This record gives sequence, structure tokens and C-alpha cells, in this order.
Amino acid sequence: MRSKIPFHGPALEFLGIELIYFIAIVAMSLYIYFKSREIFNLTKHKGVDYFSNIFLFFSLAYLLRLFAIFSMMSHEIIGIDILRLTFGLDFLLMGYFSTVAIIYLILSSMHGAIKKKFEPPESLIHVSAIVFSLFVLMTQSSAVMLMAQVLIILISAVLMLIMSKEKSKTFTINKFSFFLLFGFWALSTIVLMVELPFIAKLLLYAISAAVFTSFFLRVRRRLA
Repeated sequence: MRSKIPFHGPALEFLGIELIYFIAIVAMSLYIYFKSREIFNLTKHKGVDYFSNIFLFFSLAYLLRLFAIFSMMSHEIIGIDILRLTFGLDFLLMGYFSTVAIIYLILSSMHGAIKKKFEPPESLIHVSAIVFSLFVLMTQSSAVMLMAQVLIILISAVLMLIMSKEKSKTFTINKFSFFLLFGFWALSTIVLMVELPFIAKLLLYAISAAVFTSFFLRVRRRLA
């Protein structure tokens, strides 16, 4: 049975909370991206490049979620469901942006171990994400997308533990924080897929926002 992102969302009050949440996530992600690009432009370090790209595509994925919120609000206010008209393209781009972000997450976390072995070309990263997104689009299942991406993260975590023999001296954030961050990202995706009580959604967003804000503050201190 196909699991699709619902077109008809919750009440406007909760949509307003989601709107604030996603705007805050996008703003913090873009801040990290632009500040880390400044470091990359000075050092040309590949690990910093991977790190900054995580938050570029992370912010793009959340911008699409903002688009979904605006669509739900337009449906509630003026009766026009924009998301229903663009679901295919929206679903494809969501799969692409989030998959690229995860690939860069893996490369950034494992850069110290793979830099002497294999650094994939940028084209391979994007082609892989496009192929994955097209596959997910054919299934039109957000559950398939989520499970596949979680599987990729789990496999990479195992490989990271096997390959990481020494502490990286490059600009990285704690690997556990990376995976914790994307774990909450996965949970926020589930919120879009599954009908949950208002209190459960509110609690999930509050915890997610607290974790991301803590992550952001640590990164900002290192980028200052």
C-alpha cells in the first residue's frame, strides 16, 4: 500500500507552528553553509566542502517542506491545493535534495578515512541521488524514501566505525551529532506521513528544534 505525503494538513494554528519551525531550520542551515563556505574559500579543504554542502541541500529540502506548508495553508484559506498540482516534481526534488545532503553527511563524517582511498567526483554524487529519486518517484512512496535513506545512514555508520582508525584533525562536527541530527530529520519526515496527536507533534518538533539549535550553537562557535 502506497504511503504518500498527505495533501490536507492540520489546522492553521499548527501549520503556523510548523512554518516557524521550518523557517528557523532553514535560516540556521543557511548560516552554517555560508560561514563554512568562507572557510572553504580560504583553505580549499575538501572536508569543509562536504560539510558546507550538507547544509546547502539540507536547507533546500526544508524549503520544499516550507512550500508544502504554504500549500496546505492556501488550501485552508482559499481552497487551492498547490501541492496536489506539483506533487510529482515536489516529491522528486525532496528525494534528490535530502539524498544529496545524506551523501555529503557520509563523506564529511568519513573524510579522514577515505581521503587517501577514494573521493567520488561531484557528478557521481548527484547522478546517484537523481537515480535514487527517480526510483522513489516511481513508487510514489515517502515511506520507501525514508527507509532507504535510513538504511544508507546505518550502513555508513558501520563503515565509518570500521574505517576510522584515528581522530580527524580537519574541520568536522562530532559524528554522533551528525547522525542524531538526521535522525530527528527522519522523525520530522514521519510527522508529515503519519497522523499524530497534536501534543505528540508539538513535542517532536520541540525536541528536534532544541537539538538542532544546540548543534547550531556549537557549530557557530567553531565558525566564529
